[in-house]
Amino acid sequence: MNDSYGHLTGDELPRQFGAELRSACRATGVIGRWGGDEFILLYDCGLAAHTAGEEMKELVARADAAMYEQKAASRVKVA
Repeated sequence: MNDSYGHLTGDELPRQFGAELRSACRATGVIGRWGGDEFILLYDCGLAAHTAGEEMKELVARADAAMYEQKAASRVKVA
C-alpha cells in the first residue's frame, strides 16, 4: 500500500479495518493493532487461552503459531 498509494493511505487502511473489526466484535473484547497488518483481539476465551503462570509473550507466541498453522492448513489443496 505504501509504495503504491503513499504512507497516508497505507496508514488509513489499517485504521479503517480496525474500526470495522471493533464494530463486529463483542464489547468486552480488547482490539489493537499489533504491527503492520496484524491485529490482536483479547477475550476471556479463544484461539490461545492464558494459562496460570504464563507470560504474555508466551501466550502471544502460541496464538501467533496457531494463526500460521491455520493459514497453512487453509492453503492445502484437497485432491
